[in-house]
Amino acid sequence: MNAKPQLHVVECANCGSRDVALRYVSIAEAFGLPAITLSNVRNVQCAECGQETVSIPQHGNLMNYIRHALCYVGRQLVGSEIAFLREGMELSQVELAELVQSTNVTVCRWETGKVAVNDQADLLIRVLTLSDLGVPGEIDAVLKSRRNGEQAITIDVREFNQFSYAFEFTQDIQYGRDDDGWTIDEIRNLKVA
Repeated sequence: MNAKPQLHVVECANCGSRDVALRYVSIAEAFGLPAITLSNVRNVQCAECGQETVSIPQHGNLMNYIRHALCYVGRQLVGSEIAFLREGMELSQVELAELVQSTNVTVCRWETGKVAVNDQADLLIRVLTLSDLGVPGEIDAVLKSRRNGEQAITIDVREFNQFSYAFEFTQDIQYGRDDDGWTIDEIRNLKVA
């Protein structure tokens, strides 16, 4: 007996209406990171209540994937990327400063874009991130990518489910346009807490 594929009914997360438009969108500068574009992000727009919702599958794994990808960006890390990597490692500015033999004031200046990160600290931040993700030993690849790597990274969230890291999360995060959610523009500026 052949099982029929089940059709997934799309409903508005706010009012439950089935009068919705489903599309897949791209979000440039996702999470405030200039190098990151998310493509094929599920977007539901309700014709009844007007709410717009985007879904980010496996949010925690995606954050780790972005951290991993940033280690291979072919240029110096910029402030928002340094902050994103530091927060992903759950380090304070003081703790990161100690690890890269700097001061918390300097780390703050890197993160706010007032001063560019030096080469040694840039490399150390990348290596610390890889170690935190459980994929150390890629220093040669990081050095090579800093010379020849991609300047920007596009992540197809529909194909993302194949990736996993030592710290795996399986929940999906819904971002909506209401008092408790975010619009697509706000996701571009969203920072990791």
